[in-house]
This record gives sequence, structure tokens and C-alpha cells, in this order.
Amino acid sequence: MSMQFLRFVPPPHTGKILASVLIRFLADWGIDKKVFTVTLDNAKYNDGLVETVKSHLRLNNVLVCDGKFLHVRCGAHVLNLIVQAGLKVIEGSIEKVRDSVKYVRGSSARKKCFSECIQHLQLQCGTIH
Repeated sequence: MSMQFLRFVPPPHTGKILASVLIRFLADWGIDKKVFTVTLDNAKYNDGLVETVKSHLRLNNVLVCDGKFLHVRCGAHVLNLIVQAGLKVIEGSIEKVRDSVKYVRGSSARKKCFSECIQHLQLQCGTIH
């Protein structure tokens, strides 16, 4: 839901500006007294957004558990960050494997030699194109 209306907020996208938009929409939708959590990605401006929303809810005496559970980090975004960090770690190895595959595929003689090595080592392998 947040992606549908936040993309229409003109820049700058600061935490305070986005918080005021969120608070206004929550009030317009009649759910401003029913908010338990807000799921956001890890963008820095979201920290300011959460603090502003917390303050607003606290002033209206509707903040559940003093806002302990208000900010839920988006699981998909966190997973994406983990995968991107992991790929960055193995980036050099992946590049070497790709270069090796290109080298073997680069000539019939190298393909034949590679196939002979596979047979000699009795490895299970798909076809070499």
C-alpha cells in the first residue's frame, strides 16, 4: 500500500515529509488510531519517518507498546541486501568461472581436451556445447 502513494510524493523525500504524508493518509483512511506496525525498507530517511510517526502517535496516546514494534523492516529488502552482499563476495570467483567456460568453449580442441579430462576423472557432466 505504501508504494502506491509514496511514489506520488514530490521530492525531497525526507523522513519528516514522508511521515506527514503517511500520517495524513492514515487519518484520511480512518486508521490513524489502529496502527501497530509500519513495514519499510532500510533507507536512512525511514528512521526519521518512524520517529516522527511515533511522536505523532504518542501525542494522540495510540502508540502500542511505546512503539517497540512500530517499525518492521521489509523482509524482502533485507534478504535482497544479504544476497547482494554475498554476490559481491564471490564476484571474483564467478568471473573466473565465466572466463574459464569461455576459454574451453573457444575452440574444438579445448572442448575435446576438457571432455577427455571429464571422462578420465569419471565425473558426471552434462553436454559441452
